[in-house]
Amino acid sequence: MAASAGIGIALGTGGIGASSGRAGPNQVVALNLVSGAPSRGVPFSGAPAALAAGSGSLWLADPDTGTVSRLDLAARAVIDRIPVGGSTGALAAGGGSVWAAGVPGDSVTRIDPETGTVTQTVPLGSARAGALAYGDGRLWIADITDNSLIGLDPASGLVQRTLALHLRPTALAIVHSAIWVADYNAGSVAQVDLRTGQTVVTAHVGNGPTALAGGRGALWVANALDSTVSRVDLGSGSVVATIPVGSRPVAIAVAGGSVWVANQYSATVSRIDPNRNVVARTTPVGGLPTALAAADRRIWVGVRPLAQHRGGALVLLHTRPISIDPALHFDLLPLVSEGLTRDGLVTYNHVPGAAGIQLVPDLAVSLPLPTDGGTTYTFRLRPRIRYSDGRTVRAADFRRAIERLFRLPSQGRSSFANVLGADACARPGASICDLSRGIVTDDTARTVTFHLRTPDPDFLTTLTFNILATPLPPGTPFHDIAFDPLPGTGPYKIASANGREIRYVRNPFFHEWSHAAQPEGNPDEIVMRFGLTPEQEVREIEAGRADWMADNVPARLLPVLRRTFASRQHGWTIPTTDFFHFNTTRPPFDDVRVRQALNLTIDRRAIVRLYGGRDLATPTCQVLPPGVPGYRRYCPYTRNPGPAGAWSGADFARAQRLVAASGTRGTPVTVWGWTDDSTISPRVIRYTAAVLRRLGYPAHVRLVSHGFFAHPPANAFRNVQVIASAWGDTPYGFFVTWFSCVGANDHGWFCDPRIDREVLRALALMATRPRAAASLWAKIDHELVDRAVWAPLINEHGIDFVSARVRNYQFHSYWGLIADQLWIR
Repeated sequence: MAASAGIGIALGTGGIGASSGRAGPNQVVALNLVSGAPSRGVPFSGAPAALAAGSGSLWLADPDTGTVSRLDLAARAVIDRIPVGGSTGALAAGGGSVWAAGVPGDSVTRIDPETGTVTQTVPLGSARAGALAYGDGRLWIADITDNSLIGLDPASGLVQRTLALHLRPTALAIVHSAIWVADYNAGSVAQVDLRTGQTVVTAHVGNGPTALAGGRGALWVANALDSTVSRVDLGSGSVVATIPVGSRPVAIAVAGGSVWVANQYSATVSRIDPNRNVVARTTPVGGLPTALAAADRRIWVGVRPLAQHRGGALVLLHTRPISIDPALHFDLLPLVSEGLTRDGLVTYNHVPGAAGIQLVPDLAVSLPLPTDGGTTYTFRLRPRIRYSDGRTVRAADFRRAIERLFRLPSQGRSSFANVLGADACARPGASICDLSRGIVTDDTARTVTFHLRTPDPDFLTTLTFNILATPLPPGTPFHDIAFDPLPGTGPYKIASANGREIRYVRNPFFHEWSHAAQPEGNPDEIVMRFGLTPEQEVREIEAGRADWMADNVPARLLPVLRRTFASRQHGWTIPTTDFFHFNTTRPPFDDVRVRQALNLTIDRRAIVRLYGGRDLATPTCQVLPPGVPGYRRYCPYTRNPGPAGAWSGADFARAQRLVAASGTRGTPVTVWGWTDDSTISPRVIRYTAAVLRRLGYPAHVRLVSHGFFAHPPANAFRNVQVIASAWGDTPYGFFVTWFSCVGANDHGWFCDPRIDREVLRALALMATRPRAAASLWAKIDHELVDRAVWAPLINEHGIDFVSARVRNYQFHSYWGLIADQLWIR
């Protein structure tokens, strides 16, 4: 057995403790190019995620408000604030325009700097923006979904070129006639010749390359996980110097003969002398730097407050009680639930904007490189991590937690189907689960080693899913814990839980080992209350008796809220598909023609209206949502289907012909739905039953609470014909959970061993040929659509409505509201 080498270092605060008391402002600080001395900061409404200089101004992206602001360099004041929507995290200036995109973003917005208005929004289709750069007469967009570069004509906004890459582009820099691309997870950079479109050279730099800049005859790379800067020779592509800087460098620029580096957790900016490849000066900037840009003979630094606004009680609302069992909770996103009390080996950086999609070590000291052909991952645990009851976290606790997923069983067990031994644990009727071959632990060495059946370069991402792989101490019961809390490692612990509320208080044994992975929380107490309707929740937030609701704002209230409380609403998108799941073993849905007929008859525009409009939903016909690798828009279930793959309207005539050919008209159908779902309302269920009746099927509705299937009666799943659900995941997670013969949510309703083999083949391809893997994911997606195993409805969006006393709103691109970083006035 070969152990994998750990890469990276433990991310900490670099000696900066989070202080209590009143927080300072978000601001932009200017540094003198000669002395490096800072000037008085310019206050800003949010923490700038990106800066760009152009048209005589400095432009600032605020992902929390979805705006781009213009700072007048002479007046040292923000003179305009332009709404662009989304979670704006990337900026570029060039071609007479300023360009903005969310990260990951489904469109690019053009701003006219003369008028300060949005003049064009360019949809990206299935692409998702990871970074922007302007050069060679084009705007270049890093597509993190399809691993490519998209070249946009600045005059028309049309795509002129698409360049395929062999890595995932997370940062860009134009240097002379080439574009340099960084892959954060792979720790590498590549040079792409803009004339030929070919990748010229690829080089390994440090770990977590997060920002690039060209100048002084070199490419300069900020390595966030190593706290270093790599100097790359432009000719050979080799690293000629590695320069230690402050903790977690996140931005870099070249100006005034020096290289400037923003060190987030050291709260400093380093000035590197490129003649000696050493740090010549380190300047404190009075807060945590987030972005850099050179303009007006200065270096401008976006800074968020160093001091935290501690104290107060944050009140969150949800219509129905949630499970506090980490293996059984799938209702709310982690950062408003399990993530408050629990940690995994790895996680996403707990910040908004582009940095939020970066993986960071959590309870592990580093992110490991896979060995044994991509089938072995070895993690070393941080020392002296304790549970909220004072016990020490041990390596064996991780295997216990994952075996428990299979023993309960949990629908999350499919995430670990590729672990050696998991197939035996997943067999129907299995009463024990032994993963000792697949998860080897050593308490003395503090190591946890995973052995996989097939290579999986996405395994680190799998470990983040719903924070399932979190340690559990000895004595943890192998049954639903109901409202009896388990000890955790997060900044909070559950003080009490029942069907009315969950109360989280500070964990006395927590210490901040990594601000990126698990920052110390701001509220002293977080209370999640249950039992109100969404309308009542809105009124509670309006009155200041609560601060946020997990449920969708009712559509009929949105117009009034937009007029009255515009500044307290925040739009968001997380890749999620809502759908009807067919039991393909039960009539009439054992006939593919009937399943196709329902797909054809559903008016997805009507479904969008039932959800509350396009701010909350967009139509879809397929399993994978936009932003997931392998997504290629596809819709055969529409009037006049075309190559664009868009849904345009229902086709009842074609559906009638399919039903007639099936000979199943008159078969009774029960449509299952939920009494307490925050997105899929009973109106959607009743609408679908009406569609079935129109097709000739006597249909009635069965509404149950989500708790019904937690302990279902005998044969409950066998008797279901069609049921509403929703999911967000990686391609592998979607397919193995819902369509595998042993999938946790398949229930025996669909089984095709060939599909299972294709899923494993795509997973293996991701290690060496990610573009080929994406093509195979798309092929599987489209085949499942053709076979109508689901009736996909919409991709979700949402609007967060917060109380007047909430400050420092932050939204994570994958995990939603970062609840414990809110400030309560």
